[in-house]
Parts: sequence; C-alpha cells; structure tokens
Amino acid sequence: MLEDGHAYIIDLEPGVVHAIYLVQDARRLTTRNGKPYLALTLKDNTGSINAKRWDCSDEETALAKVGGYVEIQGEVELYRNTPQIIIGAMRAPAEEDIDRNAFEQTVSFDPAELLSQVRAMLTGLPDEDLRLLAEAYLADEQFMARFEIGPAAQKMHHPLSLRVA
Repeated sequence: MLEDGHAYIIDLEPGVVHAIYLVQDARRLTTRNGKPYLALTLKDNTGSINAKRWDCSDEETALAKVGGYVEIQGEVELYRNTPQIIIGAMRAPAEEDIDRNAFEQTVSFDPAELLSQVRAMLTGLPDEDLRLLAEAYLADEQFMARFEIGPAAQKMHHPLSLRVA
C-alpha cells in the first residue's frame, strides 16, 4: 500500500519512486541482445513520463495495458536531459490505493455556472413539449446527481468530470 499519497509526474526528480500511474502507451520491444523490455508512457493529470522495464516477464507485459493502472517501484533518472523511470518492480495496484483525483483532468470554467446556463437554456425552450420534458429531467434529483458529475463525453471528446455539486 502506498503511504505518502500520489507522486505527481510534474514533481518527479531523480531518485526513488513508488507510485501508481495510468498506462498511456505500452510496447514490448527487444534489446540488441535479444532480451524483452517494456517501453511505457505513464501519466497522471500533471503530465506523462517515459518508463522502461528491462527483462520484462510475460505477466508484466500483460499487466501494462493501455488505459489500465500499474503500481511501480523504480528510479527516476535523466536520459538526454529528460526524466524517465527505470522500473524495478511493477504490479496491479489494489483498487483502494488508486487516487482517481490524480488522473482526472480539471476544467478551466465554473461548473456551477455552466449548469446554470444549461438550466436557463432548457427552461427557456420555445416549444412547450420540449420545455416540459427538459424540466422533468431537471426536476429529477437522481438524474441530476448523475448528470452533474458525469463526464463531458465518452468517446469523441476529453472525458472531464465536472463535479458541479
């Protein structure tokens, strides 16, 4: 279990790291000597970093799924003046150890103001039937609770959680 909270990528400096990151990219490659290694791009909501796992096992390759989380222990070092992580060990993190807030993108506007604008737009619809339908959704507390924290999109746009309430 992680004890010190999330180690944000933007704050990483050369030295030991033990953290959970989201796998943005994963490729199993082969060294010149014919040994397998993983070339990963790990990310959180502050940025991304390249990582290498030398002499990786088939289990580690299967663990490093794009869009999945990995708990890593390793060393941050500079490679061509750019930080990278050399992973010494990796495993699937315990679900309760994943700090989801470290991976959600923040928004640059006031979500409450956006919801207010949506409400005004829907309650001002000129067609009475559409307005009544919209007002029924706005009055449904269970629906609005989900609507207010739902991601902005699932596929074509960035899935931002607004957390209005």
